[in-house]
Amino acid sequence: MGRVPLVGNTHAGKACLPEELDEFPEVEVPQFLLDRDPGSYGLEVDGDCMDRVCPPGMVAVVQPGVAARSGDVVVATIDGADSIMRRMTVINGDLILSPESHNPDHENMYIAAQDDRQVHVEHVAYFQSREAF
Repeated sequence: MGRVPLVGNTHAGKACLPEELDEFPEVEVPQFLLDRDPGSYGLEVDGDCMDRVCPPGMVAVVQPGVAARSGDVVVATIDGADSIMRRMTVINGDLILSPESHNPDHENMYIAAQDDRQVHVEHVAYFQSREAF
């Protein structure tokens, strides 16, 4: 087992400002995650738009050194301020960020390739409880 810093929260709902923690507690994760990307970090999930995949309160392990591909769950930062976790689909350069929720109120977010929005995505590799069982 290895440890990653829990650096803040990501919202699994409507896009919002990312929340950062004042100090970085660590969470224990399987070693293979650190072997794949030593820069891995954790974000606590807030909201229910991804609750079919990751219930609120879980930790999403993000791997910034692993390229996100169409079909992956990602943490997306939009225009430098919004942070959201969704499943990413890329079609002809257009980006679709889709919820996987039991709540029907959540909708896809579309960002066209020609939009002037700045989008940064990072691959989410793993979900787990904050506390070890």
